Amino acid sequence: MSFEITCTSSQSNTGIPRCKEDLGYPKKFIFVPRGTEITTEALANTKATWTTLFNAAKADRGYPFPVTIKNEPAANEPVYEELIGGRKEFVALKAGQSKYSLELTSLCYMKKLMTFNNGTWAVYIIDSNGRIWGLTDSTGLKFLPQDCFLRVDSPEMPTDASIGKIPVTLQIANPTLFNEMGVSVKPTAFDPETELLGLQDVTLTAGAITATTWVMTVKTTCDLVEVSGLVAGDFLIATAAAPTVDITHTTVESPDGTYTHTYATQSGALVCNLKNQPAMTTKGYEAGTTNITATIV
Repeated sequence: MSFEITCTSSQSNTGIPRCKEDLGYPKKFIFVPRGTEITTEALANTKATWTTLFNAAKADRGYPFPVTIKNEPAANEPVYEELIGGRKEFVALKAGQSKYSLELTSLCYMKKLMTFNNGTWAVYIIDSNGRIWGLTDSTGLKFLPQDCFLRVDSPEMPTDASIGKIPVTLQIANPTLFNEMGVSVKPTAFDPETELLGLQDVTLTAGAITATTWVMTVKTTCDLVEVSGLVAGDFLIATAAAPTVDITHTTVESPDGTYTHTYATQSGALVCNLKNQPAMTTKGYEAGTTNITATIV
């Protein structure tokens, strides 16, 4: 099986690069820890591969950024060594820095984005043609991200009805490696731009509690939107006193974002939280590490 576009070969004896197709322009970035790999092209074309990556434990998790609305690609700068007589010899290319702007949908989202600063990441790039770009290895089988450096700057607030922007600077650690090992996949079973979405942080709030029921609300932490569609298997309810004991329960949602848990008769204090990813039944949400607590009176 071969990748949809491969940049690792040349056209017979002409030396013309294989990558002459319309590459599109970068629309979305998926940042992952360095060392991340997808072992085959078939897996890279499967949506579950990506959602599993987004739902993984934090040390292994992938983060799809919002769609870009403005691109300012920068060419790689050549490095020359000055020789005797003033002659200059080309020796290398410096890694270029490309600037992108993301749509500013909420100011509170900035806090999360800026946690990516001053870290080393790797990146898969989704282009305007629906391709996902990465690298392959010496076997030609694996689909790997490109190592990069990332910086998210302060938001640019709009002064009129235009869209606010979040400036992002992306520097590929070894930009010439793409010429040698660059490949792409073009999934047909899903749209990488619109369907590859990361986790949303949510907040649980305790409501009325009795010996047999507990009501709580779940909202997105950033913009306080009610979170619907969770099920009993997403929640972990336990006794607060040590040793804690998990409590079997059923869950009904009504209205949106409000959940009533029903269980066998309990007493004292109970704690609740969403299960950690990837243990949640419903994917796409994550609560904080602090349990909410309520006491039956």
